[in-house]
Amino acid sequence: MSTTDWLNAFLLLGAVQGGFMALLLWRKKPSNEAAVQHLVYLLVLVTVILIGRVTLPYSSLRDYPSLRLLPDVILFLTGPAVFFFIRTLLHRGLPSGRRYWRHFIPAFIHVFIINTIVALHAEGLVDFLTRRQIIVLFYFVEVAAMFHLLAYLIGSVRFFRTYRREFYEKYAAEFIGEALLPHCIASFVILGLWIGGAFYGLVTSQPSYISYVLVWFALVFSVYFLAFRILLSTELLDLPPLLITSPSPSLAVPPETSAPPSQELDERDQYMLKHKPFLHPEIKIGDLASQLDLPRSELSRRINQGYQKNFFDFINTYRVREFIQLRQQPDYAQRNTLELAFQAGFNSKSAFNRAFRKVTGQSPRNYFKNGDHSLPPGNA
Repeated sequence: MSTTDWLNAFLLLGAVQGGFMALLLWRKKPSNEAAVQHLVYLLVLVTVILIGRVTLPYSSLRDYPSLRLLPDVILFLTGPAVFFFIRTLLHRGLPSGRRYWRHFIPAFIHVFIINTIVALHAEGLVDFLTRRQIIVLFYFVEVAAMFHLLAYLIGSVRFFRTYRREFYEKYAAEFIGEALLPHCIASFVILGLWIGGAFYGLVTSQPSYISYVLVWFALVFSVYFLAFRILLSTELLDLPPLLITSPSPSLAVPPETSAPPSQELDERDQYMLKHKPFLHPEIKIGDLASQLDLPRSELSRRINQGYQKNFFDFINTYRVREFIQLRQQPDYAQRNTLELAFQAGFNSKSAFNRAFRKVTGQSPRNYFKNGDHSLPPGNA
C-alpha cells in the first residue's frame, strides 16, 4: 500500500468522523440551536472537502483541472465559519444580507479565479503566466489566506473577551467558556507555524509547499478539535445571552465624581458580611441588586468604580475571606479544602484556586504553610 493510499485512507476516516460528529451535534437539543447549526455546517463542509481531496484527482472530473484544487478553499472558509460559530455561541448575532455574504468573497475569488488559472496552467491548456509568476501567485494566495484567517481569529477573540468581561460583571460563577481557550491557542499556533513555513519556503532556492499542505491538515484538525470540545462540554451551548456593550469615553463619568462615599462602601460591606449573599454559588448581580434595592446597572457601576473590581472578583473576595475564617475555626479544621471552598460559595476547585491566589497572592497551601492567619484585605 503506497503512501498516497495510506493518506487517502486517513482522509476518508477523517471524513467519516466529521460526518459522525455532525450527526451527534445535530441530534442534540441545546438552547442555542444557531450555534449548533453553524458548527454542523462547518463539519459537513470539512467532510465534503476531505472526500473531494481524495476523489477529485482520480474521478471522471479529471477532465476539469480547475476542480482539483477546489479543496484548498478551506483556507478561506475556516476563518468566517469559526467566527460565525463563536458569534452565535456568544449570542452576538450575525450580520444580515450582503454584510453576511461578503465575508465569503475571498473564497469565491479563490475558487472561480485563482484555482482556475493555476489549474489550467498546470494542465498546459493556457500559457500566459511564467512558472515564476505562478509560484508568486501561490505565495500571494498563501499570504492572503494567512491575513484572512488572522483577521477572523482576532475578531473571534475580541468577541470572546468582551463576553467574558460582561459575564463576570453579571455572574459570580466560573466562566465555562474558558474551555475554548485551548482552541484559540491552537489556532494561533497553527497560524504561526504556517507563517514560519511560508517564509522558509520563500527564502530557499527551491520552493516548498510542505507548510501549505500541513496547514491544510491542521485546519481540518482544529475544526474537529473544536467539535470534540463542544461534544465533551455541552454546557458551552447553554451560555446565557448577555448585553454586550462598549462604553463610550465621552459618556464615562470621572471616577473622582462618581465613586460612592466611603460610608456607603462600609455599609455595603457590613451588609455582605452580615447576610453573606456570596455563599450562594450561582448568585447574579441582579439578585444582589434586588437585595440592596438598587438597579442592576447602578450596582454594577458602583462596584466597578468604587471597588475597582468586576462583580466576579467582588464576590470572590468575600468567599476567600469566608474560607479563611472557616479554616481557622477548630470545628472545621479537619475538613478538606474543597469542602470548605464549596461551603464558602465556590462551585469548583479551579475557580477557588484562581480566586484565592488573586486575593492573597499565594496558593491555599502556601498561605497556611507560612503561618499567615490574618485575613486578606476585603472590599471595604
